[in-house]
Amino acid sequence: VVLLLEPSTGKIVDANPSASAFYGYSTEELLNMSIDDINMLTKEEVADKRIQILEKEQEHFTFPHKLKNGEIRMVDVYSSPIHFNERTVLFSIIFDSTKREEAFNEIIHISYHDYLTGAYNRRFFEEEFERLNTKANFPITVVMGDVNGLKMINDTFGHLEGDKLLKDAVKRI
Repeated sequence: VVLLLEPSTGKIVDANPSASAFYGYSTEELLNMSIDDINMLTKEEVADKRIQILEKEQEHFTFPHKLKNGEIRMVDVYSSPIHFNERTVLFSIIFDSTKREEAFNEIIHISYHDYLTGAYNRRFFEEEFERLNTKANFPITVVMGDVNGLKMINDTFGHLEGDKLLKDAVKRI
């Protein structure tokens, strides 16, 4: 996807056919829009990013973009100022990165949650304790629990029943 943007307003100056296919708008519709109509950040944040690109402070961003059908897609935007029709515009190449972002978020979730129960794991509690262990938060209390007899349940009724017991215990806690 390629879009050319007017730096000060964010108005879409030109769009390739892939932009129309991706966003679901006709080229004519896109040319009557601003990037603010697509980007899910505030207008101020998007304007700030355009200035960073124009001043060559940064050239890559990841944004949530809204398609015509209302779907939100995460996109990587690589942008650079160029001269086009005797003016400076932002040449932006856009890649759909939704699946990568979803996979990354899943990895983060798995690293802080128990796979079976969804409860926070030891890593989460250790990091939270370090973060919260300040004088302003004193006194800190950590309450721990144990499901008694789980080995006996697993040995007698099987691991599926033990798993059900653990899930129920987490749900009740």
